[in-house]
Amino acid sequence: MIGLFFENFLFIMFIIALVSIYFSTKSLPKKHSDQDKYDVYIRYLMFYCFGLEGLYAYIFHVFFPETSQYIGWKNSPFQFEIGIANLGVGVAGVYAFWRKKDFSYWLSTTIINSILFLGAGYGHIKDMILNGNFAPDNAGTILYTEMFVAILVPYFLYKYKKCK
Repeated sequence: MIGLFFENFLFIMFIIALVSIYFSTKSLPKKHSDQDKYDVYIRYLMFYCFGLEGLYAYIFHVFFPETSQYIGWKNSPFQFEIGIANLGVGVAGVYAFWRKKDFSYWLSTTIINSILFLGAGYGHIKDMILNGNFAPDNAGTILYTEMFVAILVPYFLYKYKKCK
């Protein structure tokens, strides 16, 4: 169970974000705007999928670099560098939760995280095609979830901005 949890961490964070979004939108005042609804969507997705996922990736890349085998890669000094990058995006994602209706902050956080997620997704797909690497953290739920979240959050930002 613990192994499955860690192999599917981003997917689990996405599910927790959806549950949190559901209950938070239910607690909005009866007369809430669409913008209030998108505010909730954006902040919870950023907190769980950008923030906690970034901190999780930081911990494992920096303190447990041998876990790169679950990605199908060899350990290298690059583990530390990507870990520090994940720390930065993770802190930004967590902080975004408290930035209610702060479109500029959300946009910059989304640009950075979406580029990271889409770029990583591209790298994983390329590794699957060129090297047949179907390791759990290369071709598992993390691949699909990170690419979906990288598109979903900008979509909600667009919808949020369109409400103004």
